[in-house]
Amino acid sequence: MKGILTLSIFLFQAFTLHLVEPASLWETISDRAEIQEENSELTFLFDAIARMFTPHCLRVVMGMEPTIWENWEQPLVSIQLSGEESENTTIFMNKNSEKMSRYSCVTYMMTNLPENNVIDQLTNPKDKIISRFFLSKFDTEREADAFLLDQRLLNEENVATVVAEISRNKSEWKIMRRQLLHPSGYPQIKTVNRWSMAEGFYKKNEIFPEQMANFFGKKLQGVTLDFLPFIDYENIPNSRVVIPKPSLDVYILNVIAKTLNFTYDLVMPADGLWGYLREDGHWVGVVGDVEFRRANFSLCLSVTAERLRSVDFTRVYYIDPLTFVTAKNRPQPAWLKLITPFNDHVWLVTVSSVFAAMVLYYFYNKSEVIMKCTKKHPLTAFMDITGSFLGQALQRMPKLTGGQVSYK
Repeated sequence: MKGILTLSIFLFQAFTLHLVEPASLWETISDRAEIQEENSELTFLFDAIARMFTPHCLRVVMGMEPTIWENWEQPLVSIQLSGEESENTTIFMNKNSEKMSRYSCVTYMMTNLPENNVIDQLTNPKDKIISRFFLSKFDTEREADAFLLDQRLLNEENVATVVAEISRNKSEWKIMRRQLLHPSGYPQIKTVNRWSMAEGFYKKNEIFPEQMANFFGKKLQGVTLDFLPFIDYENIPNSRVVIPKPSLDVYILNVIAKTLNFTYDLVMPADGLWGYLREDGHWVGVVGDVEFRRANFSLCLSVTAERLRSVDFTRVYYIDPLTFVTAKNRPQPAWLKLITPFNDHVWLVTVSSVFAAMVLYYFYNKSEVIMKCTKKHPLTAFMDITGSFLGQALQRMPKLTGGQVSYK
């Protein structure tokens, strides 16, 4: 009822104010109805694709007002196709989507091709933190093909387009994707499914399939440095290309290449470094060659938190333990085995105690001489005290009771 009232008011104003001619007015109304119907179907199609093929991804809608998608239960982010604000938002989301949300991936749903500066940032491989899926609507297959083959998307595995068409007096949508790896050596465009409001998806085909299960003989380039026993190679004069020799990583790489059907060349990094992080946040050396796509993969590279921000790692197959290494103790002379276990303070107190006891012992015996007892020589007094201290008997039978007990 509200819609009929709004349309009546619009018609009345148009005719009374002579804003439009009657014929062009009906054409305008018809065009608006078609656009509204198409937008309504597009929201259902995008929602169906997201639910079925990217259910765990954050939805980012580009090119329409949020009110068009208000019937969605899942939260979304809305970005326009052009403007500095859209560019900055895209940069921020690429770098922070993992930290700012609970989602493990992002699905970009575009109603048309974004401006060059926006799509440049959108597809920037250096800012890729989590998996990205691209789904865009186009008016013609020619525009869709141009988007799927765009050079800026060559590093993106998950890209699809939808195109509306009329078939058997009903509207339906053609869903297309590109196959990056093909026996011809060039990406190929395929129609993988169709969808309509009445019938839904015509097939159960996967729109974003795993494309790295078969490389169709493609030659890849790996970058590495010599590090036995994991990687060993022979240098070629005046060339960065090396000839791999039998080593652990080479054995593993040969099995992977056979399984995934690719060949490879190994090269050394131009700067001859494993790689360190520069002040601008990017890497040099082996890590830098992979980060900037100068090489497809690397070998024998340890996993660190800093490297994980720039490159992906396979499963770790070897853990290198770290420990402290010191020189082995040399055999000590026999006379040091008694001294070295004790520090200087212990020996200072011990020696002082022996001499103090010797003096007291000597004067005690001297007092006995005065009282007509046996005289004790100072050296004898020293030996008696030292023997008592060590708890060992003397070489001769001691006359003192304490010495006799120790001797026994």
